[in-house]
This record gives sequence, C-alpha cells and structure tokens, in this order.
Amino acid sequence: MKADYKNWMPRGLIFGNAAVSSAFLTMGLLCRRKTRKPALRLISTLGFTFAGVGFLSSAYLLMLYRIFSYKGKRKLAKHIIDGVAAQIKIPAGGRGLDVGCGSGALTIAAAKRNPAASFVGADRWGREYGHDAATVSSQAGAFFYPSAYGDIQAFLKSLQDEGYAEVRLIPTADGLFVKKCEARWMMIADSALLMGIK
Repeated sequence: MKADYKNWMPRGLIFGNAAVSSAFLTMGLLCRRKTRKPALRLISTLGFTFAGVGFLSSAYLLMLYRIFSYKGKRKLAKHIIDGVAAQIKIPAGGRGLDVGCGSGALTIAAAKRNPAASFVGADRWGREYGHDAATVSSQAGAFFYPSAYGDIQAFLKSLQDEGYAEVRLIPTADGLFVKKCEARWMMIADSALLMGIK
C-alpha cells in the first residue's frame, strides 16, 4: 500500500468556496429577474460580484492544490519535504519530534534519512484535511510564519534559555524550495522552518 500524504490545500476548502460562490450566483440570477426594484438590482449586482470573486479564488485554490499534490506534475510538497528532511541530522539513539507534522510526510522522510533514531510526529490536523490520526525528532522541526508570532528573536532566545543547544530559523521562501516571486503569489513568502537540538 502506497502512503497517501493528502494535500496541504484541503479539498473541502475548495469545494466549500465553490459552493458559496454558486449560492451567490444563484442569488444574483434570482434577483436579476426583478430588475425594476433598485434594491434587488443592487443585491443582484453584489451576488454576481461575490460569485465572480469566489469562483476566481476557487480556481486559485485548485491551482495550489495541483501544485502541492504528490500526484501532480510539480509535486512541490514532496520537494519541500525532501529538502527539509535532508537538513535533519540526528545521531544514533537520538529522538526527533516533528511538531505540526500534518500527515506525517516530513516525520517519515526524516526517519528514513536517520534510521538509527526514533521519531514522533504530532499535529491537530483532523478530518478537515482527511487524516484519521497522526502518523509517524532530541531535534524538532516546524513550519510557521514568523511575522504571526511577534518578536521571533525573543522566542528563539527563550528556546535557548529552555535548554536548546542550537535553534535555527531557516527561511524557506527565498530560493531554498521556491523562488521569491513564486512564494509571494502562493502566499508563503513569510514561511520558515524552525529547528532546534536539545
């Protein structure tokens, strides 16, 4: 049985967005029939506008789904996972913790590259991403958006104060995995990989 790591862009989000857009389109069409009333004309115009924006965003989300898919042509998720796993070096007998492991793809890739170490992955992802349970380093890795967490340098210092011998923040959108211009339109320009050894 081949592993299915799902996709970083959940299908439910794409279909839900398209369904809401369809509802706005229907509202626009129904209100357009009675064009004599200005209020209905306004509601119709708003319905068509929101439907158009919604369908464009659904197309954008679908494009991201295809780019990140393990089954697609680009396989960006696999490229990122393999690139991150190549940076994880754990000595024999060491343990790895992958915080925010999603489907466990990075945890498994890191375990394959470090066969003498043990790994655990943890995440809160659930049914919305199609996962039943978390799958399967002391080294920890997590993708996150530094600007969302305030003073990142203070956070890194606090990790060092807690006993992490090495704490590194590796920018992932500056050519390491994707080009800067590509990262901007994918909305991952601020992503980074936080790694530490304890």
